[in-house]
Amino acid sequence: MLSKKGSRTKGNRFELDVARALADGLGYDAERALLSGIRGEGDVTGLPFHVECKRCEKLQLSQWFKDEQHKAKDKPFALVYRKSHETARIVMDLNDFITIVRVAQGKLL
Repeated sequence: MLSKKGSRTKGNRFELDVARALADGLGYDAERALLSGIRGEGDVTGLPFHVECKRCEKLQLSQWFKDEQHKAKDKPFALVYRKSHETARIVMDLNDFITIVRVAQGKLL
């Protein structure tokens, strides 16, 4: 079991990995938000949607979603999570997913 500092380091590293993956994969200037919890913004900034990251072994998706979604305000919200030895996954509201895809298709500006 990791110490509190070890868990925080693991979470910070995951946020950085997610920011890099989104920047490389989508072409945005995405970066890890420093002190995001204090400021109430997403863990990754520079995107047209709000991203919260969770690096945890015990999944609490419904609770995380409820706890974090309000921070997104009017932006689509994505919760990115990962357990050890697994790939990162995204959970989002269906309407937010539709909005993101429509924007990508140029059908909604």
